[in-house]
Amino acid sequence: MSMPVPLSAADVAALKVRTAHDAEWAGAIHILTSPSFAEKPTVWKHVDADLASIDFPAMLAERWGYVDRLRLQLAASLYGSQSTVDLGRLLGMSSNDGRSVIQGAIAAYMAAQWRPWCGRASLRSPSCV
Repeated sequence: MSMPVPLSAADVAALKVRTAHDAEWAGAIHILTSPSFAEKPTVWKHVDADLASIDFPAMLAERWGYVDRLRLQLAASLYGSQSTVDLGRLLGMSSNDGRSVIQGAIAAYMAAQWRPWCGRASLRSPSCV
């Protein structure tokens, strides 16, 4: 079963909380909940409502503009799909808001990767909160 669309602000916040401890999901969901994609049924019909899976090959098979496709390829790449993206090209073609989403997705991915280590006193840092 796919996610309901459009996503409310509460839905977006809940998704980010539910996925914050899983790097692949955190990075991908950050992109998919951005203003470019949050209300697009063509995205959410490929996301399992129980957060069991994201069918990125099917999502990427949909018709997308060039920059949106690059963003989705980045989400797929962060999720662990076999997708690749030219990050330099994506950043160069994105608006300031788009670059913020990309940076946020990478930051969410990195923060989730570090969370398992946060219990160790020697690795405590502001990113562990």
